[in-house]
Amino acid sequence: MAATTPQTRLIVVLGPPGSGKGTLCKRLQVTLGMQHVSTSRLAYDVSQKYPDMFAGHDDTTKVSQGVAVPDLLIVDAIADRCRPRPGSAPRPPPAAILLDGFPVTRQQAVRLCAGLDVERCVVLDVPDDVCVERLTGRRIDPSNGNIYHSRFYPPPDDLDKSRLVRRDYDANPEAARRKLTEYHMQFGFVVPCFRKIDVVDADKPVDQVLAYLTTLLSHAPEPRPDTSTSTALSTPVEEAPANATVSPKCVVCLAENADFLVVPCGHQCGCRTCLTSIKNSSTPLCPICRGEMAMLVQVFPSGVLDDDDGAVRL
Repeated sequence: MAATTPQTRLIVVLGPPGSGKGTLCKRLQVTLGMQHVSTSRLAYDVSQKYPDMFAGHDDTTKVSQGVAVPDLLIVDAIADRCRPRPGSAPRPPPAAILLDGFPVTRQQAVRLCAGLDVERCVVLDVPDDVCVERLTGRRIDPSNGNIYHSRFYPPPDDLDKSRLVRRDYDANPEAARRKLTEYHMQFGFVVPCFRKIDVVDADKPVDQVLAYLTTLLSHAPEPRPDTSTSTALSTPVEEAPANATVSPKCVVCLAENADFLVVPCGHQCGCRTCLTSIKNSSTPLCPICRGEMAMLVQVFPSGVLDDDDGAVRL
């Protein structure tokens, strides 16, 4: 669907907490001239457009990860950024927008893709242990949003260190792992909503990752055939149909359908090949919750029968 103007590229950047989404998006904003839009920035946009909705809340509450902001309004805020800015000095929409960390849930992803033409989803792949190390050493300057790290990117000597703060999930390794678990629980249901997915190894020095992303995103992919059946975004984005369904993809290979679930935790998160490989490894743990993987069970669509019971006992 041709929801954005032709010159606007919409790129989703996902990855676990600590994968470097914000840092890389800020640098791509400089190297490629793309507009970096975080979830908190979108929430702030909504709070300015609908001030009555946030009466009684302070600014911190308004922009806190968009928690208090309806998904539909967040998607509409993204659409607003894809339109020319009116006024005495009108401005064209940006050539490209980097959505940093949105969507978080499948419902948000369905609504986003139903209302806007997303070019691609870039997934920053970083092991959990590396993310924990990055998160627990992270400090934020609340006056400007700059992020530092006690080891990898220390603050400048002339900065007042006493004003630097930690996010709640940066406080200790246990809090960081809880945040990572939340991410993994949603990830396998979000990614399949996108038509083009680029998985990037972000467990490298930031300059190497930036160079790769700069090359990857320098040019838009070949345009897809126009199958538009809806009007342009002159009105707020409509809700996705209540019965919209998306088949989750394997969280390991991101290619095959996630048609197997893990017992006893019950996460439907992978294909036969990937989950069997994990089951036969030295650490047979669910890729979502890291719980024990005792058995794999195949899941069939409603109405599909199979000769055996679908259980893979290994």
